[in-house]
Amino acid sequence: MNTATFRPRPAKAPSVFCDDLAMTLTARRDALIGSPNTVDGRQPLAWEELVEWLRFQCWYRREETDIIDSWLDHVPRPDMLAALRRQLAEAGRHHRRLLAHLDTLGTSMADWSPEPEWMNWASEFHASGSDTPERIIAHNLAGAPGAMEMPGGLMPRLSEDTHAVLEQLRPDSGLHATLGHMVVNWYATTLETQARTHARVMRAFEREQKGRLALDRRIRAIRQRSAANDAAMDSTA
Repeated sequence: MNTATFRPRPAKAPSVFCDDLAMTLTARRDALIGSPNTVDGRQPLAWEELVEWLRFQCWYRREETDIIDSWLDHVPRPDMLAALRRQLAEAGRHHRRLLAHLDTLGTSMADWSPEPEWMNWASEFHASGSDTPERIIAHNLAGAPGAMEMPGGLMPRLSEDTHAVLEQLRPDSGLHATLGHMVVNWYATTLETQARTHARVMRAFEREQKGRLALDRRIRAIRQRSAANDAAMDSTA
């Protein structure tokens, strides 16, 4: 007769749990590059495609300021509140910098509207829920980093000027991960909170992927219009 006492699996150390989340997200994003549903990552961005991606980035930063602002009255610790306020300021600065870059390209956010998947991802999901630590972790580990990813792994193929602008913003974006890790270390210390956090992060990832596919859809439509225009011009030549 087996008299061994059943012992429940212990919670992971918060740092290990956070590393595992980050590795899972990276592996899942990498696996989607080059899939049939994404645009060709080998093809450089045309001007209209670049503008479309920059407009999305600009819009996301504006939404991010609203998301973070809605959390400020529900943050449980002063150090988290200070970091979140800094992140809010940086999101606003990123938005203004991207607006200025669009202006140098001779365009703006006028007559631009987001896809429904983007609204669900940023405007609805990340602003929803009652547990602010889980919302911060999901946004900072899955939401904001995912928004910076290029569809089809196109980041290295940006124009030189645009790449320089994004490199200026990149150091500030490190705060997302730092604050996310801080909240994980404080909050995700039990099996229950780790399970809830993991579920929230994976739901954020699912919406991130739907949002990226919507961006791929827009870029693919731009390429199809461009190809049709080129064909029409060739036929009249």
